Amino acid sequence: MLFMSYTKDRTESKASIEVLDAPPPRLNLSTSEDVRREMAKVYREARSHQIEPSEATKLVFILTQILKAHEQVVLEGRIAELEQRRLL
Repeated sequence: MLFMSYTKDRTESKASIEVLDAPPPRLNLSTSEDVRREMAKVYREARSHQIEPSEATKLVFILTQILKAHEQVVLEGRIAELEQRRLL
């Protein structure tokens, strides 16, 4: 991916091109097991010094938030189903 920036100074027109890394592939985090598997991957990468522990901490925090949201959706669905059965 290319990123181009220009200086605001009109007297000197310079363009710089910065080559950015391609974004990582999109992960499937649609189940608790998917999130758990990704957390384990981050842990292994930190243990093998492929990523910094501080980066691993940030990623696991985000994954934990995704897991909490997923659990909330599942629980809300179960409650709605139970309430629906009770009304019948």
